[in-house]
Amino acid sequence: MKIALISDLHANVAALDATLADIAESGVDQVICLGDIAALGPEPREVVARIRNLECLTIQGNHDPTAGEEHAALRELELWTESQLDESDLGWLRSLPGPVAVDLEPGVTMLCVHGSPRTFDELILAETPVKTVQDMLEDRACSVMVCGHTHVQLLRRHTNCTIVNVGSVGMPFEDALFTGGPPRIYPWAEYGLVSSSGGKLTVDLRRVPYDFERYADAVRSSSMPVREWWLDQWNPD
Repeated sequence: MKIALISDLHANVAALDATLADIAESGVDQVICLGDIAALGPEPREVVARIRNLECLTIQGNHDPTAGEEHAALRELELWTESQLDESDLGWLRSLPGPVAVDLEPGVTMLCVHGSPRTFDELILAETPVKTVQDMLEDRACSVMVCGHTHVQLLRRHTNCTIVNVGSVGMPFEDALFTGGPPRIYPWAEYGLVSSSGGKLTVDLRRVPYDFERYADAVRSSSMPVREWWLDQWNPD
């Protein structure tokens, strides 16, 4: 079983299209979306439509549909996102499940979460104490756990469990730890491939280029608020 895992799309159609094209060349058996689909980007309707049309297993992120951001500009973007989605899309986002376990093969289980097994807004970082990770996984036996939420790719082993953060399709962050507003964002897409055969687990963390100017044009031509401020958060280097 070979599975592509995407997370944190954030209404970036250009990045999602490039990612799906790369996935199509990878010969996967299944695509799983780990949440944060429509908020904080210029094309929420289009991204929701693409994921719904894929009919892939999708779990709920903290921004599905919104996270109640305290930062004024981010909250304004969240409210705009809600205004762009119809009741069918909002209902679908709100109905998405939490953590889901998937059998890669007999005896090899992959736990899919957004943030952590406990909650969709909890961070798992390289620096997260072993005891904290142990508490997260206390009643969740798995060979591999995949997550998103931090927007930073990660590969970490915890006892006999491999922890994988597949990063963000729509807005990879410069640093998972940030305060006082939005982080710096890189103009590429990230996702992961996980496969298991005969007990051999393989993890492939991928970075995919996409047409960032297409994304910037979508921002500028949309009605989303704080458009130029938003584009200023992206690091072109």
